[in-house]
Amino acid sequence: MRILIAPDSFKELADAATICSFISRGIASASQTDNIVSLPLSDGGDGALKRLCRPFHAHTFFCTVSDPFGKKRKIKYGYSHSQRVAIVEIYRICGIHLVPSRQRNPLRTSSKGVGEAILHILAAHPSCDTIILCLGGSCISDCGSGMLSALGIHLLDKHKKPIPSGGGGLALLQEIQTKHIKKRVRFTRFLLLGNPDTHLLGKKGTLRKYTEEKGGTPAVHAALSRGFSLFAECAQKHCGKCIETLPGSGASGGIGAAAIAFLDAVFIPGFDFIARLYRLEEKITWADVVITGEGRVDANSAHKLVARLARICYRLQTPLIVITGEVGKGIVHTSLPNSYLLPDSFSVFARHCMSIPGLPFPLYIFPSNTPWKDMTEKSPRWIAPLAKQIRLHLTSSPPCQLLTFLQNR
Repeated sequence: MRILIAPDSFKELADAATICSFISRGIASASQTDNIVSLPLSDGGDGALKRLCRPFHAHTFFCTVSDPFGKKRKIKYGYSHSQRVAIVEIYRICGIHLVPSRQRNPLRTSSKGVGEAILHILAAHPSCDTIILCLGGSCISDCGSGMLSALGIHLLDKHKKPIPSGGGGLALLQEIQTKHIKKRVRFTRFLLLGNPDTHLLGKKGTLRKYTEEKGGTPAVHAALSRGFSLFAECAQKHCGKCIETLPGSGASGGIGAAAIAFLDAVFIPGFDFIARLYRLEEKITWADVVITGEGRVDANSAHKLVARLARICYRLQTPLIVITGEVGKGIVHTSLPNSYLLPDSFSVFARHCMSIPGLPFPLYIFPSNTPWKDMTEKSPRWIAPLAKQIRLHLTSSPPCQLLTFLQNR
């Protein structure tokens, strides 16, 4: 059987490459004759640096920057001398994994380290003319104010004094001055990779989706909303366009909006970009079945990597199995046994079919039996036996009959 393993990272648990290895190990323990191809994926967040270094012929380097609370930490970035392109993964600088859940506070966390990384790259690599910022998985919600301040852009209150760092300082914002921006930054091209369905404000606003995950309460959400609105007004005065609902503007807590408005950055959907680089559709066409996964499948998954992969698999009529740590809010258990690949005769397995809002078809989602909160402090070893069980009940029949699983795991 030809099996393509193409997961996202499991946030705070393991990166996509590690997830691939555990799934592959589980499958191999059940069958020695399969042709397995592993392709760790990313939509611009965790793992993007690893995915991009090879096609760009980039080497990795280190620099020291500020973490979300201002402490110094060493991070890795990529640079291609031949293409004069640098690759910065925001997750490594201010990723949510860096802050324990009880200490998360989007009013205080800052993106200053991102600006420091940009300045280091431009100083260490004088030939650099393009910087790719990979957005996603951050613990910040400061609209990139920390990044802009590090680059020489002044965010001022009504007294013409710099606003405090963190998302909380945005509530005092009255003016943004760009005349002191570093010269090298002006002549550098910025590309953004991330989720296009994460906007700065509105129905797809980043605050609606991720404030709670980043440690925010309803009161924090309200405070950040006011600050984000003030930032959007100042940005519109500067660049002459409304950035509130631009694709990717809300990625990494609003860094996308800051880069688009003040660095003239160009946003590219991260999943689509990486999928083209690795010829994902060719691999899906080749496969008899695709196995993917992410740490938590919930209503937000409709706008994430798993859903984008599902749409491709649906179009190419390749079965897709999703392994996840937890099924969250917004996911509907469906009684539709005759979904796009599951025959009526397999109705006993319908309890594994779940619908994500926004997808016109159910997926075959298999969560762990271990609560996600308990898993983050352990290893992803549970993935291998689950993958083994899935493989044991896959048949080598035509694709429409691949998904035959035991009713009780």
